[in-house]
Amino acid sequence: LIELDYEIFDNLTPDHEGNPEQWAPVFMDHPETWRLLVTPSNAIVGYWHFVPLFADEFELAANGNLLDSDVTTNKVKIFEFPGSYSAYFVTFGLRAQYRRTKGFKLLMHSFFDVLGSLAKDGIYIDQVCANAYTDSGTALCKTFGMSPTCTHSERGTIFRSKMDDILASEACADYAELRRVYANRPSRA
Repeated sequence: LIELDYEIFDNLTPDHEGNPEQWAPVFMDHPETWRLLVTPSNAIVGYWHFVPLFADEFELAANGNLLDSDVTTNKVKIFEFPGSYSAYFVTFGLRAQYRRTKGFKLLMHSFFDVLGSLAKDGIYIDQVCANAYTDSGTALCKTFGMSPTCTHSERGTIFRSKMDDILASEACADYAELRRVYANRPSRA
């Protein structure tokens, strides 16, 4: 996946990207926070990944002061308990030749399917932030109704939104059931 990131995102540095020793525990400890898009021959052509961060780390991310290389498993909340979580969207990426409607929709559907599955277990994403490294990333954030809030300290633009606002966006029109589930979730303290 790191190799794929270097292919997809221009001018990445190890400080921005991180390394396998750092990311492997994050991925293994939190299997519901990522999905791969693979071809029939098992080539990885895209993936998405988010991490539910503790409040301090989420605020660092939302204020543009968190590098992806700073994300370690001790900064990621245990995500298996019912409740509401703040999530940093680490990546949503596709190889260039798969950036078409079908590839994009497959990744998006998998993300919203996971949100639906988590919601059935009482696990909700309350708010999201993302660092848009590219013009495509900026467009993706805007498409889902996210608002730019600041410039990242190193590279990119930080976008932030409540999940309710993302689900209310026109881009989520196909997810009426997920919208309903989120609208009817138990009140948050």
